[in-house]
Amino acid sequence: MREEVNMTQEPFVGSVPTRIATKEKQARDIKQLKKYARYVIVIGVSGIEEVVDNGHLVERQERYAPLIVVVGLAHHEGSSHEVVLLEIGYHRARPYSRVHQHRNQVLLFERIPARALIESEMRIIFPQVMKCFEHILLETRKHWKIKDRWWPKNGGHERERGVQFTVRITDQWLYQQFLRQYTLYMGEYVMRKYAKWISRHLRYCSYNRYSGKYPRKARDVWYSLKGSSYIKNPLMRETLLQRIGPQKLVESILRDVGGLTLDWDNEMELVFGSGAFVIGNPLPHLHIYKTPDQPKQGKGVHAQNCARFEVMFERNWREEHEPGNKPRFNPTPLQEVETDEYWVPGVTWVPVHHTEGGDYDDYYI
Repeated sequence: MREEVNMTQEPFVGSVPTRIATKEKQARDIKQLKKYARYVIVIGVSGIEEVVDNGHLVERQERYAPLIVVVGLAHHEGSSHEVVLLEIGYHRARPYSRVHQHRNQVLLFERIPARALIESEMRIIFPQVMKCFEHILLETRKHWKIKDRWWPKNGGHERERGVQFTVRITDQWLYQQFLRQYTLYMGEYVMRKYAKWISRHLRYCSYNRYSGKYPRKARDVWYSLKGSSYIKNPLMRETLLQRIGPQKLVESILRDVGGLTLDWDNEMELVFGSGAFVIGNPLPHLHIYKTPDQPKQGKGVHAQNCARFEVMFERNWREEHEPGNKPRFNPTPLQEVETDEYWVPGVTWVPVHHTEGGDYDDYYI
């Protein structure tokens, strides 16, 4: 049974657009988006009414707009015509920005979102958006020759190869959900062993504040955190602290020993604040990671007010479900792969044993 959308009683979430396009402009945008955008999710009073999939353009290698668009009813001054509510860009496309077919030929002109979304619309849209991410990942990765994990040149941890998506920061609810999924991924797969080491190192400290009784252990923790990149980012610092057992004690060490001020920023308020809007991830095998190289900001910049995230598969799910993957290990030692797709005469696959959590257990400070 579809969940109905009541637009008269629910509050809007996100920033209200300062500009409003004419009905003619909105109608032209909707027509062009349904023709060229990769996915167009149409929502109405009764929920999702249609999902326009232009995958045939990708298969034929024709020009298309790498966008995920949400279209809904305007409900402005008694009107009920369709308008653009939300856009997500991937590859080189940016939400609401111009999309070029060639150097001097425009495929899509700039769009203006008509209104912000409401809570019931957000809960309906987000699972469908994650399904679109999964299809785009499979569609993009099938053309890659190298699909295994990699070490980024800008440092960090070893992670899966994914597709980068761009969201507008003013689309607050979507930006909030991306940040929340990012903190869940970092806390569970990247920071887990490091947080366990800090908790084990301070297991004999029975106080919630630094008192000088165990100065060596406190200094060890401080020197380790001082050289960590997590402390430089307030959102990552709070994510790490919430996974540490003696959280209050570590906060006291950062203040009293390190002299840091643990202030909150806008991202921390969106994720951990009292008014945080939480939607569960319907596809837990998809991970969202905020890339260190964020778009430049400023007037006239193509990705103005945008944030870039990378969506990637969970390793075990990828090895089991993604088409065309070679098995990383076999259930019995020295077992030959006898499928027509992978078997090569005279080649034997050597098993590789992994511990629980795989290489995500490695931490770097």
